[in-house]
Amino acid sequence: MLLIATGLFIIVTRRMENTKRMPQLTISDKVTISVDIEDTDEKRALGYSGHKPITFSEGKLFVFSVPGNYLFWMKDMLFDLDFIYIRKNKIVDLKENIPSPQNNKGEIAYVNATVPFDSVLEVKSGFVKKYGVRVGNSVKVSP
Repeated sequence: MLLIATGLFIIVTRRMENTKRMPQLTISDKVTISVDIEDTDEKRALGYSGHKPITFSEGKLFVFSVPGNYLFWMKDMLFDLDFIYIRKNKIVDLKENIPSPQNNKGEIAYVNATVPFDSVLEVKSGFVKKYGVRVGNSVKVSP
């Protein structure tokens, strides 16, 4: 009996270790989503390319050590996105409804902010409108 209980404990413990809690991002204390943090060149280059469509409760946060005006593209994307550009925990620019190639006559869309930023949040197209996200809103990330 003890051997079986020990085995179950090990299985449950391993499953809990594999169920890592995602960081949470909150915009102006009105909407919170789970985010993947993309903080290396390799992660940033891949982004959501080839990924199945996402829900409004998730996103990818691309973090840069040096603020700049980095170009993003929709290569190999399977769904449309909104881009939320952030600098010093404030939203500084928004790009909405950027089409995937399948919704853009096979063309790859490129997107860029009008001002420098230190991170970009990619979310499902329509997120900005649905939650009333605006330039100047505050952004908070918690582990």
